[in-house]
Amino acid sequence: RVWSGGGRSRQSDQHRRIGRERADLGRIPESTIHEIRNRADIVSLVSRYVELKQAGRNWKGLCPFHNEKTPSFNVNSDRQIFHCFGCQEGGDVIGFLMKHEGLSFPEATRTLAGELGIDIPDEVDGTDAGLSARIFEANQLAQELYREALRTPEGKIARDYLIARGFDGAAADEFGIGFAPARWDAVASRLAKHRIKGAVGAEAGLLAERKSGKGHYDRLRGRLTFPIEDVRGRVIGFGGRALEADQEPKYLNTPESPVFHKRQAFYGYPAALEPIRRAGRVILCEGYFDRIAFARAGMGEALATCGTALTAEHGAQLRRRTREVVLVFDGDQ
Repeated sequence: RVWSGGGRSRQSDQHRRIGRERADLGRIPESTIHEIRNRADIVSLVSRYVELKQAGRNWKGLCPFHNEKTPSFNVNSDRQIFHCFGCQEGGDVIGFLMKHEGLSFPEATRTLAGELGIDIPDEVDGTDAGLSARIFEANQLAQELYREALRTPEGKIARDYLIARGFDGAAADEFGIGFAPARWDAVASRLAKHRIKGAVGAEAGLLAERKSGKGHYDRLRGRLTFPIEDVRGRVIGFGGRALEADQEPKYLNTPESPVFHKRQAFYGYPAALEPIRRAGRVILCEGYFDRIAFARAGMGEALATCGTALTAEHGAQLRRRTREVVLVFDGDQ
């Protein structure tokens, strides 16, 4: 019974817009940044996270960036800025989103632009921004297929494995876990149905080209799947866990693509951003199930590397979001 029904996860609703979004890369024109700052309503944004009460021309509330009992956090709607007289944090609408969500300046700017319906032209260091958008769309279509397949008869092997590890359908939904059918063309056919060329699927790492050079086949087959997302909740790649004893390797990631760079990617975004801010730390582990285990135990500030390597690029990302990093890697050499 727990596996019946549509099983729509948070990813399904978050990603409906993916086919229309562009890559989160490239320079953002100063005129666009100015437009975002002028059009965004900082009171409305901050009110999502802080209970504000009007006090004259300002709005006041308890600061989200430090613990306090008496409100010292002020938002000025006329100047579109915030300031805390307790911890001295302050800035504009972009700065608030950066600080609260642990986002970089481009990430916060593009998030607000999307909400405001402001188009940001992409110039992507030699990469076709249109290709990146199609890759995001292909990844989302694959994720939807994997989620559907988990509840089909051929997904029983995956359901049995999850049940053995203490997962029911609700838990699978929460973490977007799916199943890659043990067929050669499940994803290839889904992409073709939506008029996405096999070459795009190959660029995304979802497909591989046949040796004959005629057509493509699915890269992940007969595996449990885990969506790897960026901070904006877009699927950038997948991890696949073997379900048969003779399947090698046990874990297989989709390869790097124009949107998936393993030296920068973490498994656990974007759900971990707010817990990281609240906890003031990040727990860094090595595998998908490890990250999920921490989250299910109430430690949502956990992230996992997509593989075993911890890189300088990972460190730079973590430093923007927290100062305390707890490493909980596997104990092997």
